[in-house]
Amino acid sequence: MRETKRTRRERECGLGFAWQLPESSTWALFCAVAITGALAVALFGGLRVRVVPPPRVIERKAEAVMIPADAEGRNWEILAQEAGPFPTRFEPASWPAMRALEAGSWPQLASRVERRPKLHEWPAEPAVMTVPAAAKGQRVLPQLQWRQEASPEAGRGGGWKLDLQRLTVLPAEAWPKALPDFQGEVTPEMAAANWRFLVRIGPAGRVEDCLALNPASPGGAGLDYWLRGLRFGRAAAGAGWIGVGVNFNRKP
Repeated sequence: MRETKRTRRERECGLGFAWQLPESSTWALFCAVAITGALAVALFGGLRVRVVPPPRVIERKAEAVMIPADAEGRNWEILAQEAGPFPTRFEPASWPAMRALEAGSWPQLASRVERRPKLHEWPAEPAVMTVPAAAKGQRVLPQLQWRQEASPEAGRGGGWKLDLQRLTVLPAEAWPKALPDFQGEVTPEMAAANWRFLVRIGPAGRVEDCLALNPASPGGAGLDYWLRGLRFGRAAAGAGWIGVGVNFNRKP
């Protein structure tokens, strides 16, 4: 290392160290800043601050939907009930004919008499006899029975109006637009009964099969004929068996 003039002068004066160095230097400042920055980076890099979001408050609330008391509102009610966790189902105990079946079959089940079937000879078939359709040379005409039909308004359903209750969820266009008048005789027991039917609609919109769920009530044959006169939409043909109800209302 080259000896400066100042260092040589101080050594000649008897000084062992260079006491006249400057108070600060650029190199020392740079080293201090570098060391301090490295320590700060290491400190912030090793520090982990976890931010916890505030707890979520769950509010208990509910909504209520008001539906109109008409046929459209009844469709919404049936749709909500069928799509819910507890859809409606057929209860055999609520079927009026179930009690008659139980009363008729219970004595047979309770009896302990041994049944021994008896063998019988197969009945002989009668001989087939050929009957001529008509005598030769004679004209045969069918006998006509003239009968005067009573007026439909004279005590035969004239004061009653039938309403079709929709028990199956179907589009509005699948149901009949107009209901024909009931031409049969209406008794108080028939009007007070709770009529329920299972019907199957054909491609033409007509009722092909009809099954009454309360066959013990009188008047079911007349309602079966009335249901077969209804005209359903095309959407009802692909639904299979559908449930309907018939209610009797007094005409104003």
